[in-house]
Amino acid sequence: MADAAPPRNSSRTALGVAALRAVPQLLDGEPKILDDPIAVRLLDADFLQQIQSNPARARQPLTRGLRSHGVLRSRYAEERMALAVQRGVRQCVILGAGFDTFSYRQPDWARSVRIYEVDHRATQEDKRQRLQSAGVPVPASLEIRGHRFRIGLVARRATKQHSQFL
Repeated sequence: MADAAPPRNSSRTALGVAALRAVPQLLDGEPKILDDPIAVRLLDADFLQQIQSNPARARQPLTRGLRSHGVLRSRYAEERMALAVQRGVRQCVILGAGFDTFSYRQPDWARSVRIYEVDHRATQEDKRQRLQSAGVPVPASLEIRGHRFRIGLVARRATKQHSQFL
């Protein structure tokens, strides 16, 4: 599997979030709040060993809060998406997708949804390499789009659009 450190310009935050999502898969009992076996496959053997050899660290209040937040947020978003699909939504755009795994562990209700993952190219390439090394195929319903996010540009465009409605 890929090294624990992401390639230059790949998001360290994305890797950290993947690790936080992997912890419940490795250390918590059943039932899982969010079943995410793909998160574990994004991490290399050394990273997994660090998690498994020091479970007390994962149970510290700050770490527990961070991992709970991420898992609960994903679970809530996916439940809302399931309701949207019932209403006829057939596309999902994940901005700043990072190492999100929804596209790779789609439940049956999501199989007809076209999913667009948008993030920096380096992060997407790192994720693709990690998943390929783990033998995780890219779903046919997934389209990966590279984008260079620029907050200033987004803010200027949003302000300009807002002023048109005043």
